[in-house]
Amino acid sequence: MQSEEDQAAPLIPDQSPVTQEKENQPTEEKPTEEVKEETKEEPKEKPTEEVKDVAKENFSYPAEYKYGFWFLFFFMGLINNIGTVLILSGAQRLSKEMGMNSLMGLYPIATIICSSAARLFNSKFLINISHKKRIIFLSFYLFSAYIALFVILRLFKGTTEHQTLGFCLTLIPSFIIGTGYAFGESTILGYLKAFPKDLVGGWSSGTGLSGLIGACLNLVCKCVNIDLQYLYIGTSPAPLFYFVLFIIVENLKKEYDKEIANGNILGPLQPNQVAPSDGNNETSKDEENQNQSTETKNKEMSFSNLSDAFKAGYHIILNLGFVYFLEFTALNSISERITRKQLEHKEINIYEAF
Repeated sequence: MQSEEDQAAPLIPDQSPVTQEKENQPTEEKPTEEVKEETKEEPKEKPTEEVKDVAKENFSYPAEYKYGFWFLFFFMGLINNIGTVLILSGAQRLSKEMGMNSLMGLYPIATIICSSAARLFNSKFLINISHKKRIIFLSFYLFSAYIALFVILRLFKGTTEHQTLGFCLTLIPSFIIGTGYAFGESTILGYLKAFPKDLVGGWSSGTGLSGLIGACLNLVCKCVNIDLQYLYIGTSPAPLFYFVLFIIVENLKKEYDKEIANGNILGPLQPNQVAPSDGNNETSKDEENQNQSTETKNKEMSFSNLSDAFKAGYHIILNLGFVYFLEFTALNSISERITRKQLEHKEINIYEAF
């Protein structure tokens, strides 16, 4: 028989076989905080900036959208530059009709002199204005220049009085067309930032072909004795079509962005978009706003931004600058040679002008 003290004494835990087994088992180290953070972050890791850039560079629209955008930007580039070509290629004829043969070279100067200022003004003070509003302004700005040229030629052509006044007035729409061309080019190139890079080729092809088409229009009108005033009034609706084409581009882009938002087609990797491997189909508010907006958030012109741009593409900038310098030098030299022959009252042959 056990005594009451022995019965009341509690069992010592160390003597329990279960506790001894637990003590004999090796202790497991708890994961550190760094390991936990790594395991948590791995499935939610977002793509790096390099991955985003590669995705955007390699992205292109499907064929049904790509060719539509390409031709729209092609015709916009054609309309944007054709006015300048009409002035430059018709400068000799225009100055002759105004009775100022010796001042033919002022037309190229009027179209070129403030083109750089127009680009700088657009990138510095109009960067926060939507592209749509800028294109609306540009369309009516260029349209007014064509109408002004038609009216001035209609009033002053062939008159012996006020020839100097008429000639000076024709320089004003030439100036408008020159600044409008530069303003439109800088606006559309900034707008193209929201599109795949291969669409820049459509715009550039249009601006390049405008040189050939504008020169051919002047040549044909001269061969069939069509006055310049009718050439300008005939091309005056072109800037209005400029705006119509831009609206079509905007609507087509909104339709494509809507298809991306609905998941029907794939789009470029957006800055806030989660990598597809995560299985996360939810889009943030920033992504929705970016899909619905056509703005490209271009940087405002500043000395630091200009410096960064020059460092990134100085070899292209210098090359193109040298090309345009030679082009306009040759153009004004030809104008001076032809003017000298005109002052001698000789019948001009372009091959004998040199």
